[in-house]
Formats: sequence, structure tokens, C-alpha cells
Amino acid sequence: MAKLHFYYAVMNSGKSIDLIRTRHNYMSLGFNTGAITHSADNRFGLNKIASRIGLECDAIGMDKITVDDLLKLFPKFKTEPGKSILFVDEVQFFDPKSIFELSNLVDYHNIPVITYGLKIDSNGNIWDGSRELIALANDIKEIKNICKCGSKATHILRYDANHDIIRGGEQLCVGDASTNPEKQNTYESVCRKCWKDVYHPRGR
Repeated sequence: MAKLHFYYAVMNSGKSIDLIRTRHNYMSLGFNTGAITHSADNRFGLNKIASRIGLECDAIGMDKITVDDLLKLFPKFKTEPGKSILFVDEVQFFDPKSIFELSNLVDYHNIPVITYGLKIDSNGNIWDGSRELIALANDIKEIKNICKCGSKATHILRYDANHDIIRGGEQLCVGDASTNPEKQNTYESVCRKCWKDVYHPRGR
């Protein structure tokens, strides 16, 4: 029976690496593998899933997901559901309706779906797409990362070009120091306490 999987983590945790590696393993076993990502994430180019260490794979950028679109994009999903699987990167950017469509692909077409994304944004708020996945996914796992203090990283800080903390603002704001020479909207993955110390400093 097919399942809907959600692998979540903070930034720089190897989510894309894990997606590319897992997809390669399925391809080597003869599976039809589809890969999609949200069209907003074009840091490494359009229609591409890429890691910061140079691994990449082709993908289709989408704003919204429907089962009909997926079956048109990946026609073998219809004819060979038992040998097909879909991978989704940056899943937090998709709206709840799109996540529900992914669950329909699993439930009514027997296509496993493996998704990767962030759980919360830099303001500490859960993404709508991630909330829907937490409600619907059969399997939820965390890919762990480490804060600079040595604790497990669970939160994200966002900085402007002057390295001042950004509070509020647009939730969907793609940025990355490695692909952004002006260093606008750079991010740091930290533990909850380090996030509080910067985002909600307490008077002492």
C-alpha cells in the first residue's frame, strides 16, 4: 500500500541530498520517478533540485499541485503505478489543497509520495503546507542538524544584508548565502534557545 511521507528539517540539513540519493536508488531499481519542486525556489536554476554540495537532478517547477496535472506530466504513473514514485522538494511552499492532492495520488492511484521541506519559518510559525502534511502523512521523520552551540537545530534566523535580524515580513522569501552575493535574506539554522536569544531577547 502506497504512503505519503514527510521529511522535515531546518535549512542546511541535507534534505535535497537525501531526495536526490533516494530518487537515484529507486531509478536504479527500474522505478518511474517523478520529481517536482515549487517554482518559487529558483536559486539553482529553473526546473532543478540542487544541493549546496553540487548534487542535482531535473524537476518540474509548479505553483499548485493537482492529480490530473501529475498524471499528465508523468504518464507512466497511470500505466505502472506499482513501479512509480513521486518526490516533492520545498513542499512547505505548497498550499493545503495541493498537499491534499498529493494524498489523493497516494490513496486513489497507489503512487507513493516522498516530500521534503521546512516545518517552521524564520518567525517560528508553521508553514501551511507542512501543517497539512503533519495532519495527512503516513510517515513523518526529522532530518537532524546541529546548532553552532552544539544542540539540535530546530529554528531558523533570517538576516538582511547588514546581518541584522529580520522579524516579520513575507513568509515566502527565498534566499541563501551561497547563491546570493549581496547576502540579502540569508539564513541560519539554530536551536530554540539560540533563536529566542536573538529573536526574542529577554532583559537581564
